[in-house]
Amino acid sequence: MVKQLVVDASVAIKWLIPQQPEEADVPQALVLLQKVEDGEIQLHQPPHFIAEVMGVIARICPLMARLGMLSHSRLSPR
Repeated sequence: MVKQLVVDASVAIKWLIPQQPEEADVPQALVLLQKVEDGEIQLHQPPHFIAEVMGVIARICPLMARLGMLSHSRLSPR
């Protein structure tokens, strides 16, 4: 049986920007991601997940956030 977990922005940030020195528990987060890729765990996210992730990225990597927003705006229906 596949385990199901709810993940929050703090875990996703560890996947996206693992080299940030202030991020603790990066190895554990990467093990979790590997288990998702291996099909052992299925993740769910709260409704505010994307907003939280983008808020953190905007704070620690403003250029990355700006580029992400541009990509998203190009993909959004008009």
